[in-house]
Amino acid sequence: MLDKPVDQPSTTSGGRLHFTTEEGYSVPGSCNCLHSLSEADAELVWKRDVGKGTSNIVQAPATGNGKVYTATGGIDTAMLTVDAATGALLSTSPARSQGIGPVAATPFGGSVYLNAGPFGGFYQFDGSTGAQKSFTPIDMLWGTAAAVDTKYAYAYRHTYLVVFDRVSGELVAQISDPTAKTFTTSAGAPVLGAASTVFVRVNTAAYNEGISAIDVSSRKVRWTVPGSFAGGAYANGVLLALNHLKSRIEAYAETDGQLLWSMPAPQNSADLDDLIVTNRFAFVGTEKGVFAIDLNERQVVWSTPARGKLSLSANGILYVQGGMTINAFNLQ
Repeated sequence: MLDKPVDQPSTTSGGRLHFTTEEGYSVPGSCNCLHSLSEADAELVWKRDVGKGTSNIVQAPATGNGKVYTATGGIDTAMLTVDAATGALLSTSPARSQGIGPVAATPFGGSVYLNAGPFGGFYQFDGSTGAQKSFTPIDMLWGTAAAVDTKYAYAYRHTYLVVFDRVSGELVAQISDPTAKTFTTSAGAPVLGAASTVFVRVNTAAYNEGISAIDVSSRKVRWTVPGSFAGGAYANGVLLALNHLKSRIEAYAETDGQLLWSMPAPQNSADLDDLIVTNRFAFVGTEKGVFAIDLNERQVVWSTPARGKLSLSANGILYVQGGMTINAFNLQ
């Protein structure tokens, strides 16, 4: 059991599970902390307390380059670089925002990219030293993280996709989405496909978030599917998405948005919350538990009543973190 609910998604690397907790003034012993557990036996390897107060609330962690990266929320935002093996704080990189801080850092190719939220701009830091490599002053959304490939970094803002040069950090394009009818307040992170395709959630009507596939090379929206989607995940030319409006799981062709197949939510679940896709299986988190769906048979082959946010390690361990408990399942 934990001393505070885990509200942010976790991450894994090197046989460790890394997650954050938030200080609760009515919960003795709780802290704004970054934790590292052994994947083998769930023993606490290290814990890093980053300080008290709302400005030190730690967001979802990310790993790369033998480091753990996490951003602090509030007005005095910063990105922290921590040694993944020892928990030693290596650097603190200021990333100014206004009122609402970043959600998650995105490591890629020796750099770390961070959307600092409203009036905060887009940052690139050195993944080893934490030194700022670039900064683009653009008003970004809260609740969004960057997606990065070998050429560009991407973030979605209200009604358009923002494209940055991955190396220089310079603004390359802002691709408007004509299907967006209203501003979106939180679009999560874009999902990268193949052939310069970027999938984003977009408000096609009030309170309904559809999905658009944007072709970065042509700077145009390739297709849009209306609905109310919790998000999506991509594998092998197919975007899998959780459609709240129809309470079902849907698979769309990357090239033209054709609905390839769909299936009802397991056990008539109403709240489709989280999704992980591998080459063979989809793991779907709902209010009734987590369900593993065979993508070839299109049926549930395993389930657990454990509920919460999902993460999957390179060692085949599925983590379900909900409330004060983290459950680990060996899928090998």
